[in-house]
Order: sequence, then structure tokens, then C-alpha cells
Amino acid sequence: MRVDVVGGSVGGLAVAEHLLAQGHDVHVWEEHRDPGVFDACGEAWTEPALCPLPKDAAHGFVARLQGFMMHCWPRPGEHVTARLPVREAYMSYRHVVQRRWAERLAKLGAELHLGARVAPQGLDALPGKLVVDASGWPSVGAQRFGFTGELRKPLLAFYANVPLRDERFSEGWLHAIVPSHFTEFSGYTWVFPRPDGVANVGVGWDPLDPHRPRDHRHALRATEERLGIAEQRWVGANLPIWEGLPVERALQHLPSGVPVAAVGDAAGAVGPLTGDGMGPALESASLLADCLAAGQLTRYPERLRAHFRGRDEAHWRIRSYWDGPGDLRLFARLVRALDGLPFEQLDRDPRATLRRVVRHPGLAMRFGLAQAWQRAGWAR
Repeated sequence: MRVDVVGGSVGGLAVAEHLLAQGHDVHVWEEHRDPGVFDACGEAWTEPALCPLPKDAAHGFVARLQGFMMHCWPRPGEHVTARLPVREAYMSYRHVVQRRWAERLAKLGAELHLGARVAPQGLDALPGKLVVDASGWPSVGAQRFGFTGELRKPLLAFYANVPLRDERFSEGWLHAIVPSHFTEFSGYTWVFPRPDGVANVGVGWDPLDPHRPRDHRHALRATEERLGIAEQRWVGANLPIWEGLPVERALQHLPSGVPVAAVGDAAGAVGPLTGDGMGPALESASLLADCLAAGQLTRYPERLRAHFRGRDEAHWRIRSYWDGPGDLRLFARLVRALDGLPFEQLDRDPRATLRRVVRHPGLAMRFGLAQAWQRAGWAR
């Protein structure tokens, strides 16, 4: 059967890989002429087994990632960290990975339509018997079916690759700066140093958080000043998450009856805590392919919900700790308590963080006495 995949980034490439292996006639439509055009975001691969490329520098995989490090500065002169080791992960040059993957797919028989934008109404004109929406957010499918306004809990992120060597941020770790005394707004900053002396830097927040920055440019300038970097040209992105985009929207039907299945950002499969989009894009692509192979495409939304339920519960539990108390020193104690917790447990096990907290009775009691936990934003 012919399948049209709209979007040639990670999710679209992964779907194309799976469906080619199943013998389908796969056409990938990518609006940019270079599938590796975006080189400033998504450089941590926590699901490397779902990408068939060799994990070497020639294919964009630069080095093994040791883990994630959380940093909190609760007050001047006090620096608290937690190391969260990972089982298997890589830092990458994402644009190189995408170029090599697209080249591989072309050799395997996929038809790549580069520089070919598919407009929302253009979905109806695609000749395939299945359309896969891997177009990011706001997705082509969401615009076609009119549910872009249903997104209520997004993350807004900005990315840049900048020359940066800083002894606070060692190579081999993805560093996350969580609420600290110098932060003027709720949200996060990450720093991902690369061996070439360039760091992938990101800044993000929940646009509905009452403590979000009112001026994006001011927040980005403050980040540059804090990191000691020159003024950057930041790339922005809206990241949808399950809390706001109903999972049922992952499968729609055109008036002709052709199904449109969404993966990755287009389906809202983004980590509510970390904003991770690449891992969920790879996983949702695999789930879709499994459902199609089993002749159970209609079960895809249900399978998607079941697959990500544990992750989402875990992330919202952390968000509840994050958003509730306004005491930075209390939050720093939570960071200390998480030190050594494997990232996979933090990311997938909703009870893992709770088990860590109850090991520290004083900490658990303080959180129990804090204001009611919310999902509306960190209250200073």
C-alpha cells in the first residue's frame, strides 16, 4: 500500500523505516530541501536502538551520554547537583543523523520529496491509502481538522548552538538548570556541551504559568548574560504535551475515508517534564507501525495512551514537586535526594521519585506541609 509521510524529521524518518520494512510504498514529504536543516535542537538520543544507523560520528552520533545533571543554586554561593545516569544514550549532531537517515531511506526505496510543503488542505490530494502526520506542532493535521486550539498545556522552548566552555558543565552530561535564585521566571535552561567546544543551549517554560516571562527577549538576554555568551539567534518551538492535546486526535479520517495518523509532536507525544520529543517520536512511530502490521490501526490511540501512561504520571509527579513549594532551599533538598537515581526510573516510574523522597522523612514532611501541588506553574 502507498503511505504518504508528511514531515522528514525524526518521527517521519522512523515511520518510513518501519513501513519500508513491511513492504509498503513510502513517500516522505519534507518542506525543506535539506532534511538536516535544523541543527540547534534535540541532540540527546535516549532511545538509540530505535534508529537503525551505526552509532558513530560519521552518522552523527558523537559520543556516549553518561546521564543528566540537575543544577540548582538556591542562594548565592550554594550550588546543588544531582546526577541521573542513563543506561544507553548518545549525544549527536541531529542534522547529520537526519541527513544520513534520509540517504539510507532513499537507498532502501523510499521516495523523498524534498522542498515539498504539504498544506493542510493538501492532505486530501495525497494519493496514499494512509497519511502519517509527522509535521511537528502545530501539525498539518491539526490545522486540517481544526483542533489547534485544543492545546492547553504546551511548553515553549528556544534553542541555540553557542561556543561555550564552562567548568560548571562537563562534557558527557546534559545539564539542566532548575529553579535557582537568579532565575527571574519559572522554567528551565539546559546546557549540552559538545566535544567541538560548542554547546546546545535551550530555554523553556510553560506559557500558561503565571510566573512565565512576559518578555521572551528579556528572558533570553538574561540567559545569555548568566552563561556569559554573546547575543544569539534563537530558534523557537511550541511543544505539545498530553495534558492538553487529547490522544484521540492521533488518528483522524479525511472525508475520503483515508486515515491520518499522527506521531511525535503532531500527536502530543512530548515529555511533560523535559520537553523531550525525539524519544517519543521514535516510540510513537514504532507503535504505529506495529498496529498497522497487526491490522489494528484503530487501536493506535489506545496503544499510544497505554505506552506513555507511566512516563506521563512520573513527569507530572515531578512537576507537582517542582510547582508546589516556593522555597528554593526545599527544592534544593529534593535535588539532593534525587542524586544517583537512574534517569529511566525518573522518566518512566511514577513511584521512583516518591520512594526517594520518603527516604528523607524531614523532606517528605516539608513537602506534605507545602501548599497544594498544582500543574499551573511554580509559585515563587
